[in-house]
Amino acid sequence: MATGMFGVHTDELRAIAEEFGDGSSTASEAKVITAREVDGVMWMCIDAERFKTHDAVARALEARLEALLAAERRSADIG
Repeated sequence: MATGMFGVHTDELRAIAEEFGDGSSTASEAKVITAREVDGVMWMCIDAERFKTHDAVARALEARLEALLAAERRSADIG
């Protein structure tokens, strides 16, 4: 083991990971609700076009990130 490295309590790490997962679910739910509300608004003007362009790029990047995370999880399960 590397110098200065110590073991950890794996049950505690699992508990912390579960808490992070719960927080992530809450944030994801808020994102979905917000997106639904924004999509339901009829906007017209240059700001609306800018927002829609930015939002579309953000959603595409988020989808790519989700795909990468899923691939990483599959890789971790295999390895």
